[in-house]
Amino acid sequence: MSSPHFYQADEKFVEDVIGMKPKKEHHETTIDINPLTGIVLRAAKRLQVNVLVEKIQIFQSQTGDVRTLVFPVMYLNESVVIDDDSAKKLLAVVAEGNVVINIPFIIIGLGVLLGVVFMALMCRQRTPESSPAERQPLLKP
Repeated sequence: MSSPHFYQADEKFVEDVIGMKPKKEHHETTIDINPLTGIVLRAAKRLQVNVLVEKIQIFQSQTGDVRTLVFPVMYLNESVVIDDDSAKKLLAVVAEGNVVINIPFIIIGLGVLLGVVFMALMCRQRTPESSPAERQPLLKP
């Protein structure tokens, strides 16, 4: 077994079989996972089943000029992609998570803002200067 078209195999295997053109985007096994939720967004398992073909001396008349090589006989490609409904649900979950993460910062910001407003109001509020009558004692000695 190998990757299709002998992708990432020794160049000898690719050259032995006519038509082999390994390409990463078409022949690599991949899996894309959302790092926040662990949900699989896209996956592709690609596999090639091979047979070792070699000349057998006992059957030389039947095998003729057969070269020894690894010959591909079957190519499997199992792929899955997240559907649109699930993608929308995932987007909503991720967006909701971002809001929840930022709530403490929003609360801290509001607290600082209210503190600044309170301090400004306290500084603005001055005690009115007292009149001379208010400065006189109520009882005369």
